[in-house]
Amino acid sequence: MERIITLLILIATLFSCKESKLQTSFTLDGIVKGNAPEYLYLEYGKRRDCTIVKNNKFQFTGIIKNPIEASFIIPPASAMTNDWFYLENNKINMEITVEKKKIKQYEISFIKIDTIAGTKTAHIRCNFEKFEKLNHDNDDWSSLLFLRLKDIIEKNPSNNYSSFLLTQSATKLNKEQIDVLFNKIDTLAISNQRLESLKRIIYPNLALKTGNKLFNFDLPNPNNKVISTRNFRGKVLYIDFWASWCRPCRKVNPELLKVYAKFKHNGFEILGVSIDKDIEKWKKAIVKDKLTWKNVIETDGFHGKIASKYNITAIPKNYLVDKNGNIISEDIAIDKLENFLKDFDKKNEK
Repeated sequence: MERIITLLILIATLFSCKESKLQTSFTLDGIVKGNAPEYLYLEYGKRRDCTIVKNNKFQFTGIIKNPIEASFIIPPASAMTNDWFYLENNKINMEITVEKKKIKQYEISFIKIDTIAGTKTAHIRCNFEKFEKLNHDNDDWSSLLFLRLKDIIEKNPSNNYSSFLLTQSATKLNKEQIDVLFNKIDTLAISNQRLESLKRIIYPNLALKTGNKLFNFDLPNPNNKVISTRNFRGKVLYIDFWASWCRPCRKVNPELLKVYAKFKHNGFEILGVSIDKDIEKWKKAIVKDKLTWKNVIETDGFHGKIASKYNITAIPKNYLVDKNGNIISEDIAIDKLENFLKDFDKKNEK
């Protein structure tokens, strides 16, 4: 009996040791070189966390379901010089360099990742980039690439890096190869934005382009009343994707207000679609900029369903839609918009 009890205790101990090794959250410890900020923000998925930088050191902790892209932000303006990195539930160590540069009247913090350790994804990424560098001039590059991606995706179907690689490599593969790889991706685990990008690559007819019907959507206004794009049929509609934190977006607003005041009584409407995550900042921006047109919000940022459907990867971004809901133009400049509306008025007078 004593031997059985001892054996059971030993088994329980082994299991508890095994379970304790399973990492269910991430801890990101970092060192900042250069112009260390007072606060550092970490953005991943729909989250944005903040921490204090003390003695050039910082730490973030959290839980994620699957490995996901992440980036640092330093207000009021910053940029990652070597794109994003990948978070996963593990102990991660990192060194970054922050360099402040003045561009025109703006001071921008440029953030560079010098080293990163503790993530499986970083290792996969490093190995793939070495593989690509060694083989991209090979005559059989497409086949080699397909086999390498197949191996990575089969082993990591829920990792956002797998879907990123497929998106990035799609132009180097044929339709059959893309279909095989896409079917191995766990589409429930990746972001809306990535899924829409993949779909547009695999099914080009889904991509928004001039002449297509717009994708209708319903979003809440500042009073939480739902506004639908269907309500604008019979009018020329300018859909403006923006955010309160986007300086170029707000710089355009005074000129756009002039155009709206001039043509709003002649069948022209504007629908502002914010990708702000902070509703109060969005509301304050509407008041401060005196925006008199209808405004709605999708608080999931670039990862929102509407932003993803419209392929919003940067703002400002606009679409001009005719009275029947067909897309006339994409990213039309204010002066060209005004000229179009003048011609539109002349045609209506005849």
